[in-house]
Amino acid sequence: MNCLMSCGCDDIVCGLGCVAGKTLDSIASKVKTCAGGCASIDEQWAAFKLEFNKVYADDDDEASRRKIFEQSLKQVNDGNLRQSGAPVFALNWMADRRPEERYQRGYKRNSARRTADVEVLQVENPSRPKSIDWTLTEAVTPIKNQGQCGSCWAFSATETIESHFILGKGMKYGVSLSPQQITSCTTADYGCGGGEPMDAYDYVMSVPGLTNEWNWPYVQSMVESTATANCSAAKEQAINGTMATLEGVYAQLDGYKFATKPCYGAGCYEQNLTQLADAVEHGPVSICVVAQEWDFYAGGVMSADACGPMGDVFVDHCVQLVGFNRQAPEPYWIVRNSWGTEWGENGNIYLQFDLNSCGLADEATIPFIKDASDEFRASFLQRAIPDAAVSV
Repeated sequence: MNCLMSCGCDDIVCGLGCVAGKTLDSIASKVKTCAGGCASIDEQWAAFKLEFNKVYADDDDEASRRKIFEQSLKQVNDGNLRQSGAPVFALNWMADRRPEERYQRGYKRNSARRTADVEVLQVENPSRPKSIDWTLTEAVTPIKNQGQCGSCWAFSATETIESHFILGKGMKYGVSLSPQQITSCTTADYGCGGGEPMDAYDYVMSVPGLTNEWNWPYVQSMVESTATANCSAAKEQAINGTMATLEGVYAQLDGYKFATKPCYGAGCYEQNLTQLADAVEHGPVSICVVAQEWDFYAGGVMSADACGPMGDVFVDHCVQLVGFNRQAPEPYWIVRNSWGTEWGENGNIYLQFDLNSCGLADEATIPFIKDASDEFRASFLQRAIPDAAVSV
């Protein structure tokens, strides 16, 4: 990619030689970003409207949208300049969208938790492999989409409960649990207005359990802001009732721990990343991050420099940490988002490994499943560690 970026705008032979032998998918977004620098704003605007089938209400609407597009273009270019290594940002369908029309986030801290004692997971005798990828197992379910609801915290908690439920019960096919139940019923938080995973865990421990998504499907809109769907107390109480067999599986929690000591300060540069990696060896982790620069992430390893600040006041989104690769040319964490598969690397983002990139270690937690058995975890972990990545 470095040679491509050094090619002149009119040097087609140079550009083709640079990408020879690579698939279009692996370089497409980066080529578009590079080529974008060679076109005028008018040309890029025209190409953007054509690619994403943009139609506007009138000339005023288009003029307004173009101003947003120009700001987005600057954000993409500035982000790639800050990026250590190959560019990772490219224009996408959101380039003319106002903030409320883009992918939503939704992290909101419970201030009462700041001074609470925290318990940190201690992983016994970690093997510390070179890489772990839980997506290679049933412990990570397909990518979800929170839509235009600030329920990232509910998705992060649900996905991580799912993962440890599958690991703890030795499930062969996995199961998808209900982020809508948590979004609608966690009274300590604000539904689509935001929250944090620890409140979600506390809620699940206060009711019979977290049901599956077929029994309690997600109903928040994918395309527009809507009020948080009401919680059904009757449905909550029926989770482990007489119809439980028909309604399907549900998960119960015994508690949760932090994967590493949380950071509640202005600069979170000293987080224990070894401890975080050890926690990932135990299973996927719920993390809350600074995602202010994620809108235009297109692929590749996003550096800490490109993330922006890492202090706790900038944390705005919760996701799931599902692995890492220390032996790659650019070592990275594997992070699963809840913005659908059209975003990023099929719904995932890769973050620089050796730093607290995007604050991924600021607030990381693992739930504990009631009546879970660790005897299954080893066999899952064996499949999550590639053959060539046995130990560091």
